[in-house]
Amino acid sequence: MENTSVGGVTPTMAANFSLYEEPPWLQAMFIVSYELVSLLGIIGNAVVCYIVLGHARMRTVTNYFIVNLAISDLSMAIMCVTFTIYATLYGNWPFGNIMCKLVNYIQNVSVSVSIFTLVAIGLDRYVAIIYPLKPRMTGSLTLMIILLTWTVSCLFALPMAVFPTTIEEDGVRYCTEGKWEFTHLYSLSCIVIQYLAPLSVLAIVYLRISVRIWSRRTPGEGEITRDRKLNESKRKVGIFLILLSFFV
Repeated sequence: MENTSVGGVTPTMAANFSLYEEPPWLQAMFIVSYELVSLLGIIGNAVVCYIVLGHARMRTVTNYFIVNLAISDLSMAIMCVTFTIYATLYGNWPFGNIMCKLVNYIQNVSVSVSIFTLVAIGLDRYVAIIYPLKPRMTGSLTLMIILLTWTVSCLFALPMAVFPTTIEEDGVRYCTEGKWEFTHLYSLSCIVIQYLAPLSVLAIVYLRISVRIWSRRTPGEGEITRDRKLNESKRKVGIFLILLSFFV
């Protein structure tokens, strides 16, 4: 199986780019669009971090997890988007071997952190709604879980810091993921750990939450209070279902 470079471009594909080279105006449009998305991502996620961390009343368990998502997205926007669009458009890698390893590594870490954080948010919502009498997650436990997501993600992505390398063919340099003994096993584990397993957990969690919320009636409360609580719960679940749809 041929090595894949950053941006999903193989050396063979890059060698054929001259046959399908985009006109300069289209290249400029792609670059401007991607850089605009990157800039908006940096600003938007930085604002989220500022709002939550800068205001005491916003420092809830769920918002801490959202800040973790924002930091993960920031790392992706700052370190990966520009390099990926360049490698995709021009089919070469002029940034050196260290940046080849670093970009691959940060991409993998960022994806894992985002996914694990979505799972943590889902499980927190699940406990809060399905078992409302159980104590809520404390701030210290939340921070420990966030630290765990980063630790596990960094360890899981270590092969992407070691094996990616640049190769040169016909005078053109590419950043590839490299070949090693367990390449296929690692790729399979990425599919399972970063996609299939989290998707299964989130699907089960939010299905149970949705059934509970839309069928629940709170006894002993006035209609206004009851409806307000139910609508608030439905709104939160709706937001995280949207996040889940983006993840899928």
